[in-house]
Amino acid sequence: MTDTGDDTGDPITEMSEAYIWIINELLLKNGGTGYRTGDFWPLETYSDGTAILDTELIRAAQAATVDFIGGRGYQFHLCLTQATTVGQLHQWINTTFSSYTGQLDNGQLGLWVINPYADLTSTRHYRYHIEIQDDLPDPQQADDEVENIVTARYDFDPDANDYRTEVETFTDEDSRDIYGDRAATNTFLGCRCTRDRTTFRDAMQRRIFLNHVTPVYQPLRTNLVGLEQPIGSLFRLTHPDGMGANGYENRAFMVTRKGLALNGPQIRTTLVGRDLQAYLESVFGALGDETLMGEAYDGFVLGDETSFEPPPVGAYRLL
Repeated sequence: MTDTGDDTGDPITEMSEAYIWIINELLLKNGGTGYRTGDFWPLETYSDGTAILDTELIRAAQAATVDFIGGRGYQFHLCLTQATTVGQLHQWINTTFSSYTGQLDNGQLGLWVINPYADLTSTRHYRYHIEIQDDLPDPQQADDEVENIVTARYDFDPDANDYRTEVETFTDEDSRDIYGDRAATNTFLGCRCTRDRTTFRDAMQRRIFLNHVTPVYQPLRTNLVGLEQPIGSLFRLTHPDGMGANGYENRAFMVTRKGLALNGPQIRTTLVGRDLQAYLESVFGALGDETLMGEAYDGFVLGDETSFEPPPVGAYRLL
């Protein structure tokens, strides 16, 4: 997988650039039949000239992973040896990188990660009696989504049809004390899209931090300004109806769903946001001593392995 075509150019190893290349060249190119020969690019577009891929959003995810582990951020290595559905590919990617993929409101395709280091002061703030005129609907608690044990493997060998590494286990002991054992899977998660230990361990640790407490989804109704809030984006919410003695005060959420609601003569945008406060507090609490998430594992410090180095030989072969 290189950046110019016909096995020329530089290898593509960053998560974001690999995702853009795979979707644009293997899926969208030539009216959906895929790349055959010649130069790669340009980006495929809709009839109005809008790129089908939101590359700004996708590259922002890569920039966030640089904050996570340093170097060039999350590294991508994948070998496709048989027909693979688009859904299966996205499942592999999201499992490997603890990421999200989907179609945005304007029809573009995107990939994003939750970035605990994002500047929340620049996000939209929804406030009672200003952007929000209504009471808040009751929040929805998804107790079945709690995960406090993740077993996973990485570095897939397509010839052997097996992973080269042994199973590694990531846990949150405080969460286990509260909820009991909540395993992500009965076997192990297969992180098929990377050979980089730094990437793998950080992504799995982030998954634990994101899911170690009961996820809370908060609906809210606002005016048409909510239409400008992309799926996956962060926002802040201040409202006395929120959970806690004083409700929500400048609390961080991520948009998971949105739509339009007709309430009499008025049109309201309905947003559903996932509460990120517990996740953000857990991440900053864990990193308060300036250690990195994976440092506890066998003395390994994230960022000291392959983030600055070319990936292993053979890591680029896709077809």
